[in-house]
Amino acid sequence: MPTSTRCIATITKITFNASGIAQGIADDNHGTSTPFTAYTATVGHPEVGDAIILNTTGISLGLGTGGMAFAVAVLTPGGDVRSGDTHSPADHIVKGRYTSDQTAVVPIETHADYAEDALPETPVVVCMLHSQLPAVCAAIRLQNPELRIAYIATDGGALHAGFSQTVRALQKSGWLCGCITAGQAMGGDFEAVTVASALCGAVTVLKADIVVICQLPGNAGTGTAFGHSGLEQGMWLDIAQRLGGRSIAALRASSSDPRPRHQGTSHHSRTVLGVTSGHGHLVAVPSEEAAYLAGNDQEWTERQLVAPIVVPDIREICASAGISLRSMGRSYDEDPLIFKCAAAAGTLACSLYRRSDVRSNEDMK
Repeated sequence: MPTSTRCIATITKITFNASGIAQGIADDNHGTSTPFTAYTATVGHPEVGDAIILNTTGISLGLGTGGMAFAVAVLTPGGDVRSGDTHSPADHIVKGRYTSDQTAVVPIETHADYAEDALPETPVVVCMLHSQLPAVCAAIRLQNPELRIAYIATDGGALHAGFSQTVRALQKSGWLCGCITAGQAMGGDFEAVTVASALCGAVTVLKADIVVICQLPGNAGTGTAFGHSGLEQGMWLDIAQRLGGRSIAALRASSSDPRPRHQGTSHHSRTVLGVTSGHGHLVAVPSEEAAYLAGNDQEWTERQLVAPIVVPDIREICASAGISLRSMGRSYDEDPLIFKCAAAAGTLACSLYRRSDVRSNEDMK
């Protein structure tokens, strides 16, 4: 049976407060201080002195990304339950459906500029890990800082965009023209019912030149071929391709992961590109690592289009913008390969932007 642990505590400090999210410290009756996150759309804006009901499942399981408590409800000192952010009359799509956190949102599909016939030839980079997002964006910015980059957050990992410090940093730096949360994910600048409609909205509403798709933090995995949330990468590559976009896969690869199945080209990428996705997607590979990552003994290279790319050094531009490069707890210097693969995908996307001599992925053969 599923398990969920909870406690009641009193808020003693608010440490962070931004659009859609607040974080702080709460003390329970046993004197234990617990860091918490509250999504204001569902529980309102917490204040010091409020009583708070916390979901502590992540803490009890010792999770990394999710190893903090999350607000279930907030009560004022007078005993009233705080309500979530005020809804508008246009809020008629519900996310978190049929759960205690269901929230009404305005779908991007109802925006006046939304259209479903404007995706052809738009480069679409699909990552497997959220930590690859800044590397993709940095590589694009190095080549052409004028290009508009939209991020589509899927519901494969965390379900609220406010949880991502990376998204906040990228938006603060001006690297993203907007974030669209798709499926059951929420908290972006715009909400979409599906990834397909989010792609259309990214191009027509946000006027994006390049789109990046990946889950929010909190990749889930079981050590099996199909039991990991990164498997969604294949679905989004296929959808982008079928809608006429130039589908580009960012490899998950590692030069220092202690788990053999993730060393070199991760078994996650080998499964997606070799088994569960369609054919003809572009796979950007750092040119100096091409033989290592896409050798002839890997059957996925027969189904996809390998594109060796000279990768720029993205560390300086990220540092100057205050954007962190960390993946699975490791920095760029500790595990450069995961970031180089993402930067290769961003570089390829930038080079394909509105190139008249590249009509489709198949032309790259």
